[in-house]
Amino acid sequence: MKLRYIFLLIGMLTVAPALQAQITCTGPGCAYLPISQTTLDQMYYDLKTQYMNKLFDDMAVAAALANASGAPAGTVNLSGWTLGASVGAGYLPLKTVTVPITGYGEIKDMPRAGAAVNPRIFLGCNLGWLLNNPYDPFDTDSSQSQPFFLSPSKFDVYVSFIEDRRTFDSGDQGHIIVNTRNRGFDVRYHLVEGKPLAGGPLLRFLGVSLGAGYHTALLDLNATQTKGQKLKLNAASGATMIWDGAVLATMRSELKTIPVELMTGMQFLYFLNFTFGGGMAYSKGGVDFNITRVGPVYLSGDSAALLAAAAGQSVTSAAYNSYLTMSLNGSGKVPKNVAYGKLGLDINLFWLKVFAEGMYSSRAYGANVGVRFQM
Repeated sequence: MKLRYIFLLIGMLTVAPALQAQITCTGPGCAYLPISQTTLDQMYYDLKTQYMNKLFDDMAVAAALANASGAPAGTVNLSGWTLGASVGAGYLPLKTVTVPITGYGEIKDMPRAGAAVNPRIFLGCNLGWLLNNPYDPFDTDSSQSQPFFLSPSKFDVYVSFIEDRRTFDSGDQGHIIVNTRNRGFDVRYHLVEGKPLAGGPLLRFLGVSLGAGYHTALLDLNATQTKGQKLKLNAASGATMIWDGAVLATMRSELKTIPVELMTGMQFLYFLNFTFGGGMAYSKGGVDFNITRVGPVYLSGDSAALLAAAAGQSVTSAAYNSYLTMSLNGSGKVPKNVAYGKLGLDINLFWLKVFAEGMYSSRAYGANVGVRFQM
């Protein structure tokens, strides 16, 4: 990390509250740039309304979908117990957008995406098994009788939780620190019990399950990008400025989600479980976000040489004689309702299950992957 960035980033942290209402240019080279403080104020407004607010929406949708993923539904209906760990995620694909700046021009290649991660450790059991009255539809014991509709054997319960802190370091590119705290409780009702279809475990119908849950998720994220993307600020006059910035970003999301879903599935050759279904996630909460970007700004091409000549300096030093500083703050609420479809695959290695579930909504993708033991 360059020392100039270290000092500039520390300076941004100490003066951030004073910079919440504008973008500022500092340094003797600012006088030679084709941009005024009035234009910078307009740039702040346009970035906040046309870029950051939409970014908040993307992050909130991803967080809601990640929080909808609870314990896996790989066997649809439990007859015993299961214990494992999984990581749920929500994602809106990365894209670059152009933000028009009123009275100036545009900023090109602004990255925008949504992402959220939701790890969990989970424990689940069938209430009939817990009360010593189990029912296994694949047991060949003919003395078993079908449980009545309110039998404890018709209900599966799951609890999930985790508290974790992770640091992801990419060397001179920067690092990300993530703190998570998740809690969850799910109940699933066996609408239809499973049954063998042919050849014992070679082909099985896994039944139909109706589930509902209550999930809470708290995520704190701090990211530092010391080697940032170069943004192009294209003026209507034809001049192009390059903003080579370092970035500090913080995000805090706090969500409460009630997922309701219907799942069914088939087992093939014993080793493969395919599950599919869908549901609705009812969510409450929001995302608070702050992004601070600071770095040298300079004219591209031949304009840089003219700037250097006017400043009486070399091209390199003149380029780093002007700095743009921006601090954008905002918050967004998660969508109240997110409908989703789900498709899952379990690989059965006797009592060990390796699973992956994919989720899809109209705006985002999700996934839930992990391992579990089941008896």
